[in-house]
Amino acid sequence: MGPSVGASKSAIACQQMWAAPSTPLSTETTILVRSMTDVLVRERPESAAEALRVLRLMFPEYPLSLRLVAVASAMKWGERPAPYMPR
Repeated sequence: MGPSVGASKSAIACQQMWAAPSTPLSTETTILVRSMTDVLVRERPESAAEALRVLRLMFPEYPLSLRLVAVASAMKWGERPAPYMPR
């Protein structure tokens, strides 16, 4: 016998509760991410891991999530330092 209607509504509500919000970045955060992206363009790291290491050294007080946004932004906008080649 399949799940009841109440159980499926509960599962949907749980999925919605844990979905990542897609809020735009604040102006201050946007400027910071752009600064990080500029560093990546200037430093030209060989891989995504190297890019994260460079950002960790240059921006140690900021969380990993912001550094990941900067790496993704650099790759998305064609300012990537080098193509990422998985092994």
